[in-house]
Amino acid sequence: MKVLFDPAPPYLRCRVFGHGGAAAHLVNLQGDWAQTVLRQFDPAAELETVGYVLYNGGNRIRAAVSRLSRSALQTIGRCVPLLPEHNSMTLQLAAYGLQHRPAARHLLLCDTAFFTRLSPVVRNYALPYEMTRTGLGRYGAFGLCHEWIWQQTRAQTSAALQKVISISLGDHTSLAAIHNGRPRETTTGLTALEGVMSSGGCGDIDPTIVFLLKTAGLSYSDINRILCNESGFAGLAGRPCTLGDIVSGPARPELALAKRLLHYQIVKQIGAMLSALGGVDAFSFASEKPQAMLPFVLEICQALAFLGVRCRPAARRGRWPRELSAADSAVRVFVHRYDRWAVMQAALESFGNIEQEQPT
Repeated sequence: MKVLFDPAPPYLRCRVFGHGGAAAHLVNLQGDWAQTVLRQFDPAAELETVGYVLYNGGNRIRAAVSRLSRSALQTIGRCVPLLPEHNSMTLQLAAYGLQHRPAARHLLLCDTAFFTRLSPVVRNYALPYEMTRTGLGRYGAFGLCHEWIWQQTRAQTSAALQKVISISLGDHTSLAAIHNGRPRETTTGLTALEGVMSSGGCGDIDPTIVFLLKTAGLSYSDINRILCNESGFAGLAGRPCTLGDIVSGPARPELALAKRLLHYQIVKQIGAMLSALGGVDAFSFASEKPQAMLPFVLEICQALAFLGVRCRPAARRGRWPRELSAADSAVRVFVHRYDRWAVMQAALESFGNIEQEQPT
C-alpha cells in the first residue's frame, strides 16, 4: 500500500494506492489531525511508501523526489516561512509518519525543485542584497506539472524539440519556458500568487496596492485574504468560480471580462517566455479537463498566428495527448490530460525503481 499526502489548508488531501485501486480522502485539520490521518489505515496492512508534497522548498530542496530522514526534517523546517500553512503541515505529518511508521519508505515530492535551476538573473528580485541572501526570490510553482509536460511533449515527438513553452491551464494557471529539459523562466515567483491571475488570486499587481489597502484600514490578514482568495476570477465575477465557469460557462458580462483578461495575460506571458527562450518549437498545454479547454486553447493559438501557428479543427472527442498543429504550422501545439495524482504516483514509483537499480 502507498499513501500520498497533499496539504490544502484547511484540509489535507490524501490518496491510498493499493492492488485494489485508489481511494481518496479529505481530512479536516482539527485537533491532533496527524495521528487521526495515519490511524485511518489498517495497521496490519503493509505500508510500503508514504509520499508528502512540499509546495515550496526554496533553494534548499533541489530534487523533485527525495528520501526522507530525520535530518531532512530540519531542512523542511527551514522552508516553513516560505509557505507557512502548507509547509508546516507537511513537516508535522512527515515527522509523525517517520516516528510511527518507521518501516515504510518515506519520500518527499517538492513542487518547486524543478525551478531551482533557474539562473540568478531570473530567480532574483531587485531587492537589497541582504534580503536576497535571506531567501527572498522566485522559486516558481507547479514544477512537478511543468516537468511532466516537458517529458510528455518530448515523448510525443520523433523530432528533438528543444524549446517548449508549457501552459498549465487550471484554477491556478501558470507557464514555463523550458530548453532541453531545463527551466529558463516561469510566471510564478516566491509563491503562486505572482503571475497569471487565478480562481481567487490577483496575479501580478503593483505592490503599492498593499500599502494603500493598509492605509484604508485593512489588516494584513484582510489584505492576504482579499489578494489570495477574493480576487482573480472570484473578484471579477463577484462570486467564487473556476476556470471552467469562465471558459465554458454562461455568457455573462462579468465572466466574459474574466475570460478576456485571462486570455490577455496568458498571451502576454507567452511573449515573455518566447524572449527567454529565443524562439519556440512547441506550445504544450495541459489541463485536467482538456476537452472543455479546447476552444480556449484554440483562441490562444489564434492570437499567436503572427508566429506562424496554425491549428487543425479540434475533434469533438479523441485520445490524449493530442496534437492540434496543422502540417504547415511553424510551431507545434499539443494538449495533454493532466492527472496530478497519477503524475505524483508515477514520480514515487519512478524513484523507487531508481533506488532498486542502485548498486549496493
